[in-house]
Amino acid sequence: MAAPAGAPPAYIGANTCFAPSALETTRPGSVVATAVACLLSVIPFFPQYAKFALRRSAGGVSPLMLTLLTLGFWLQLQNLVILHADQIAYCYAPPASLPAGAYACDHSLTTLTYLATSVLAAAPLLPLALHYTPPGPALETGRFYAFALLAAMGATALPTAIGLAAARACAPLAAYAAFLGVLTGLVYVVMYIPQLQATAEARGSESLSYLFLSLHVALGLAAAAQKVFGTHERLLSWAPPLVATAMQAVLLGMLLHYDCEAEKVEKAEKAPLLRSGAAEGGREEAPQVWSREWWLHYL
Repeated sequence: MAAPAGAPPAYIGANTCFAPSALETTRPGSVVATAVACLLSVIPFFPQYAKFALRRSAGGVSPLMLTLLTLGFWLQLQNLVILHADQIAYCYAPPASLPAGAYACDHSLTTLTYLATSVLAAAPLLPLALHYTPPGPALETGRFYAFALLAAMGATALPTAIGLAAARACAPLAAYAAFLGVLTGLVYVVMYIPQLQATAEARGSESLSYLFLSLHVALGLAAAAQKVFGTHERLLSWAPPLVATAMQAVLLGMLLHYDCEAEKVEKAEKAPLLRSGAAEGGREEAPQVWSREWWLHYL
């Protein structure tokens, strides 16, 4: 039986079709919520774009991590497009027996728009990193990852597109949605392992943005809390992204550790020169903590 207008949406499951009884009702602030969701999905990527462009280098950033980041968003988007297919269909073609506005599918559209903008925001990172990678084995490896990413995106999207075009419903594709959900979870779990290795080898942040990681950690924790305490979703829905968020937090700690150690070594190396200059009547320069170089380093 369909949920009455005004009733809160009932959660069905991370890999189970959302039935018509779970469709949500019209909310006055749905357009604003969608706009805010899109902004929140895009803003964290701009610091990474800026750091690539300002440093004109992609050193210290793993191309495999950027590949998995885009792939994870792409798989999750397909998973939810299938699971929300019935809601979207009812949104645009509600049964005549139902009250007007009973199936506005605001939550579905907000979720899908958020993920679509996340895919669009993440996709340029790998090409931009390759643009600032000098010729050599690293560039060839990055190009291989780029072609592999395109192949994986196409291979997984083809069954989704054909199935939805033929069935226009979730049920016939429920098993494939479950497969995409598991695959998404695996990608999220391993996503930042290559970056952990790259950061350990570089022993510093180099071109990896602090703000990029910090904003994603904040949004990841907020999303996990909403899924656990708000919609009460099951483990597969929130645990893998939370693992990725935890790895981002570990990365932040590693960046701070290595960069602080590098600053201590640099100060120790400069100390004799500064003391020598002061003894000869020169002026000892104070460290330029808020210089352009400092801001660029910790962007």
